[in-house]
Amino acid sequence: MNDQGQESNRRILIIDDNRAIHDDFRKILSPDDAESSAALDVSEAKLFGEPEPQVRKVSFQLDSAYQGQEGVAMVEKALAQGRPYSMAFVDVRMPPGWDGVETTSRMLKIDPRIQIVICTAYADYSWDDMFARIGDRDGLVILKKPFDTVEALQLAFAFTEKWRLHCEAQARMQDLEARVDERTREIRRANLALRESEERFSRAFEYAAAGMALVSPEGSWIKVNRALCDLFGYSAEDFDQELWETIMDPTCRDNDLDHRRKLLAGEVPVYHVQKRCIDRHGRTVWVILSVSLVWEENKPRYFIWQLQDITKRKRAEQQLSLEYAISRILAESVGENRVGPKLLEVLCLEFEWDAGVLWRVTQRSDALRRAAVWPEGLGGKALEAKEFELIAAGSEGIPGRVWASVEPTWVPDLSAAGEAKDLVAAHQAGYNAAFAFPILIESRVAGVVALYGRKARELDEDLKRILVVLGGQLGQFFQRIALEDKLFQAEKLKTVGKLAGGVAHEFNSILTAIIGRSEMMLAEVPEGSRAHVQGIEIRKAAERAAVLTRQLLAYGRKQFLRVERLDMNQVILGMEGMLGHLLGAQIDIRLRPGDNLAKVEADAGQIEEVIVNLALNSADAMPNGGKLTLQTSNENIEEDAIGRDEDLKAGAYVMLAISDTGIGMTPKVRERAFEPFFTTKEVGKGSGLGLATCYGIVKQSGGHITIYSEPDRGTTVKIYLPRAPDSLRAETKRKTDGEDPMVELPRGTETILLVEDDRGLREMAEALLRRLGYTVVSASNGAKALALANTGGEEGIDLLFTDIVMPEIDGLKLAEGLRSVSPSIRVLFASAYTGQAIDHQGLVEAGADLLEKPFTPSALARKVRQVLDRPSSAFGRCTG
Repeated sequence: MNDQGQESNRRILIIDDNRAIHDDFRKILSPDDAESSAALDVSEAKLFGEPEPQVRKVSFQLDSAYQGQEGVAMVEKALAQGRPYSMAFVDVRMPPGWDGVETTSRMLKIDPRIQIVICTAYADYSWDDMFARIGDRDGLVILKKPFDTVEALQLAFAFTEKWRLHCEAQARMQDLEARVDERTREIRRANLALRESEERFSRAFEYAAAGMALVSPEGSWIKVNRALCDLFGYSAEDFDQELWETIMDPTCRDNDLDHRRKLLAGEVPVYHVQKRCIDRHGRTVWVILSVSLVWEENKPRYFIWQLQDITKRKRAEQQLSLEYAISRILAESVGENRVGPKLLEVLCLEFEWDAGVLWRVTQRSDALRRAAVWPEGLGGKALEAKEFELIAAGSEGIPGRVWASVEPTWVPDLSAAGEAKDLVAAHQAGYNAAFAFPILIESRVAGVVALYGRKARELDEDLKRILVVLGGQLGQFFQRIALEDKLFQAEKLKTVGKLAGGVAHEFNSILTAIIGRSEMMLAEVPEGSRAHVQGIEIRKAAERAAVLTRQLLAYGRKQFLRVERLDMNQVILGMEGMLGHLLGAQIDIRLRPGDNLAKVEADAGQIEEVIVNLALNSADAMPNGGKLTLQTSNENIEEDAIGRDEDLKAGAYVMLAISDTGIGMTPKVRERAFEPFFTTKEVGKGSGLGLATCYGIVKQSGGHITIYSEPDRGTTVKIYLPRAPDSLRAETKRKTDGEDPMVELPRGTETILLVEDDRGLREMAEALLRRLGYTVVSASNGAKALALANTGGEEGIDLLFTDIVMPEIDGLKLAEGLRSVSPSIRVLFASAYTGQAIDHQGLVEAGADLLEKPFTPSALARKVRQVLDRPSSAFGRCTG
């Protein structure tokens, strides 16, 4: 092959689908003016360390191709004509057809000597991908667009010179025996010149966008650029091997040593690894580290490190990974209790936190309760002390702070976080940073996730954003779990009811046969005989079983009802004597029949059975005696009734309330009270069918039954039976469309202190009272209410409207506290218990005003006005 013009071959092929790029290269590499040529001469001299020429004009011969196929064909043609190209600038993206990598690979197969510069605005391929397709070559360089004029000139001159030197080296090799010494010196000079030019070119690394460093084979840091300092927040003087070991994830060290060994052994020319690092502020920085080794006279001179920041990309990958992991946990977890530890484990491991606590808002919405921790043990007794099981609303601890503000909170240094108990305890347990974010159901806080780290940690906005989004997803999950639990409970009761009814029907047939056979046997054997005694016992056992089947039929709503019109007043009055004998003298029975009570349609015997079952349960809850109240009243339940049970449909009812002053129920017991065979009594003292039977009878009668109970506060069971159609009273006509139903309600301008621990009910009542013109100050518990009154001045409060049963400070104690300093304050109590039950339990003094839950907006408006219009020295008797 004729290598024409080896000494002066400046033929360069430009392959790019953008004509403007060709024009740019021509302006840079083939200038018409002498000044541009002189600039090229100066650049050439600087690149190769030669004296600057006084006058020298160099021009490159440029050819253009606009697609990869065209460029490969031109390379092949030039080589065949003996006028090969010394180098080519190749664009990566050239749609349609071959891209730059494919074009380069094909050109190198045709002419391995051609020098290639790949031009790109962004990386479509990694170095590994390029080497896999093109092969590991030292004649391949990436030129980032837009490129610098001097950089393009240097590359053009260096690569054409490299091509020339390569051609000369090949020529000299043909005369090996004659010029072996000269050829060796020329190759060494050429390699040395190439290395020196690369080293001089590397001076530009100081201003490179990626972090770069020169490191000796022994591990000492020779030089670092600005980007590397900015990446980790250290100065150039700070960098040494000890600092790098602090920055680097220690789990990667063994892997790094293995890669370095391969570089020093010449097994690989470069290696690329993904590393997790920690910057000066404790934040995680993800980089791709590329390391190559520069040799000199067969000895390793220094490593070149290049670190590309991929933290944002890694964060996006982490977020996708986290969303998948969380979705899988939520999908595979049956209930909320099993989610907590797994959720905390994933969060801590994924985002480098050392411990986590999941807090859930209690059912009464008055405190946060610790629901889960990870890992077990958490790090110390101080952080697991019993006082941290509950955090009250408005607490200065980090979970309470998030609950009150509905905003995430990041504490970078717990040693300077103040005196909040949970933060002090966490610091004592060895934690130095904390982050907490809310679990939201719509705009309501349903819980808080708190994460703790052993190292101080500056705010990470990306992490904060990811976890805040996660808080919303968790809220949706917990909301779904609550709905599923409620649906499951309803379906369970329904299913068990069907099963119980079916079993009872079959069992009744068997019992009929047993009772019939026993009667026949008794008729055939002498009285007093052993067989006669055994027959009587068989019949008694069968009759007891028959009672059980009737209870099962009642729960399953499959018993035969003899429906008749009933006056519930007559029912309870007629049972007074029987209940007295049944419950004993230690139970004080009080009957409170309602005025003008409407009729209901029900089975009298079944209703009596319900009353007996409930009375017996109440007696068991009062082993040392107590008060039992039976009260009836007409109730109109409206859709907008405040505090209405969700299962209680709007309508006209007769309400029967049975209240006791017994030991009460915990929330967990109350939730399962209607389940068949569930009992808290000792073995042999209860079948667990009493309340289940009541539930079935009431439901089959078209009614509703609900339980209000608190530990040590007694229990009230309310039964709502639909009024008989012909006893329904004429209802007040609705306002015509467009009229505001609030217009005719009594209004006012007084100041009301509203205290209610149920957030939804409190917000609804507050909105109603404000709409009626009142000034409302609200609080979620008695302690907050006292603080508000003392801050704003108790003289400015005209009415205290408070729930009776609340944690810590109940409504009675709150009223006493306010009246002790301001006797003129009027008080209106609210409770799900009946007025008589309240009196029996001694919660309020006789004659206090009481509004029973559920109540309608109109009832609330009228009752508030009634209490406010009464002289302050009188309390007024409750009228319901």
